[in-house]
Amino acid sequence: MNKLEYSIQYAKWLNTMEWQFFCTFSTRYSMSMKSSRRAMERLHSHLSTYYGKVTLFWVAEPFDTKYGYHTHALIYVENPLVKSVKALIMNAWQVVSSGKGGKSSNHTVLKHYDKKLGGNYYVAKYMFNKNADYDLF
Repeated sequence: MNKLEYSIQYAKWLNTMEWQFFCTFSTRYSMSMKSSRRAMERLHSHLSTYYGKVTLFWVAEPFDTKYGYHTHALIYVENPLVKSVKALIMNAWQVVSSGKGGKSSNHTVLKHYDKKLGGNYYVAKYMFNKNADYDLF
């Protein structure tokens, strides 16, 4: 199989899983590939510690027009008692990425996951680039 075929197979596999959000996370400062991984590890750890079982698939992607990386993720928080999952993910990103609030917050975009919209293909297309990193927690 070539890179595209692998990406399609991973995308199909990701779509068999339960997800609540398709996310984009970035920071005011430049993140390397390694710091992107550490940030995603911290995000998963933070969410799991405070809210229970969390499934998170992420991929780091380099910016097109500036140095550094941002990440895309698929997230599912299993705890049925959590009222506003979107708000807790956004707040957790600020905590783990040193967002300071207001204009000093780090950028977060969360969209409700819809299996028909292709978020699974979007994250999978970056997996096999030589300058990418990804993981499933």
